[in-house]
Amino acid sequence: MSPLWSLLFVTRPAAAVVLVSVSHPIQVTSEDEALATEALSLAEAAWEDQVEGMGFAPPLMLDGHGSVVQGFDLVLWSMGSGSLATFDVLGDHPATPASDCPVRSEINADYMDRPGWMGMCVAHLLNHASLHAVDCLEPQMPAFDTISVAVEVLTGQAAYWDLYVERYQQMPYESVDMWFRSAPNAYYQFGSSLFALFLDAVYGGGDGALLADLWSLTAQDGTITRGSGELAYGDVENEPDYLDAVGEGLMALGSTFDEAWTGFTAHRWFVGPNDDGAHLPDAGSWPTGAPLVDATWTEADLPLADQPAVEAMAEYASSFVVFEVEPRPGTDLLLEVEGSEGIAWGAIALAVPGTGPATARPFTMADGVRGAALVPLEADIARVVLAVASLSDGTHDPEDADRDRDHTYRYAASLVEAASADDTGQEDETMGGCACGTPRSTPRAGSLLAPLVALGAAGRRRHRPIRRRSARRGAG
Repeated sequence: MSPLWSLLFVTRPAAAVVLVSVSHPIQVTSEDEALATEALSLAEAAWEDQVEGMGFAPPLMLDGHGSVVQGFDLVLWSMGSGSLATFDVLGDHPATPASDCPVRSEINADYMDRPGWMGMCVAHLLNHASLHAVDCLEPQMPAFDTISVAVEVLTGQAAYWDLYVERYQQMPYESVDMWFRSAPNAYYQFGSSLFALFLDAVYGGGDGALLADLWSLTAQDGTITRGSGELAYGDVENEPDYLDAVGEGLMALGSTFDEAWTGFTAHRWFVGPNDDGAHLPDAGSWPTGAPLVDATWTEADLPLADQPAVEAMAEYASSFVVFEVEPRPGTDLLLEVEGSEGIAWGAIALAVPGTGPATARPFTMADGVRGAALVPLEADIARVVLAVASLSDGTHDPEDADRDRDHTYRYAASLVEAASADDTGQEDETMGGCACGTPRSTPRAGSLLAPLVALGAAGRRRHRPIRRRSARRGAG
């Protein structure tokens, strides 16, 4: 049974108990009082983690008189289907100008005997309800799941995380906002929360607060005119969308969406067995999640000239080429990349040692399309990873379905004599006309890497820590 959130309208069970929290505006309805008690305790903990700790908006619900009030309304019942959890949009919130809405959340009681599933469902649905209390018009997939599954991970309730991250990382050539209708590919949109975890760890404090801040920027004034299950319709366009909101939030931190996506492409390499302990928190504890490799080469294959990538890419996607190398003091690996016209590109070369943290060498991209980097083959090196990020033409919109895989890149690789320590560059070499002079020194302050380090530290100072109870945390 796949934990997919279905479009299913339900009614409240007729013969049921209703439990009301004494500490938070939460009510749980179920025919099974023991199940309701467990769900209420989990919902109270989720409220404390997400609303009080991370700063997400309090969810909205309808009271007994049909008025919109703050609160989380959860129903557990036997759905008699493969659905695990869902929710219903219950109309507009007329007291506010925003396009926000109350919801009712539902969980399939038939599956709540599975370890970790109750906590996962409660955390996921409460976060969805919080997101709808800010903006009800965002595209259901993947916008809400990108945030909500990240919150599951941060609060230890991501029972299906291994499946999600594995599917996402095995399809790095798909767009950041791609989504699928059926399993196993539908795990992709849940795995897209890896990008949200990156944003929170690198630009925020790793406590979820940045995600709440970014989501607050999605809001627009408007009225919800109709709800149909999980879908909402309004009298205004959904602008800004959630990618706009991320871009706006990053600009406030002195960065851009394109810089973040290029940095994320490098970070997503260090997941699961590839973790070097210096990138995404806890990524080494995940048994799966190493990304798909487009090609692997050894020194015997060098030099490579004008080599095409195997997989075509959508906008805002990632690709990885691995070079298995041996230490060669006095020798550099010269990597050159040229992306197809029509969109911008980014690239970073990752020098991966046998043990310990990798070193990143960002490319300086000429005209946003072509560039190069030199990687010293130092004594501890084991491999070099070429991490390529497709960006966009500047008009990417998640509601335009602009997710076709119609972009590609070419690359070259060769061994060259290392530049001397006082050199500031090298004589230009070309691949398809690109100027490839690249300093032998570490990344400059204006590179793609430097803002990530600086902003990560600034974000950690700004955001407050999450409050959580370890006894309530499930397997994540």
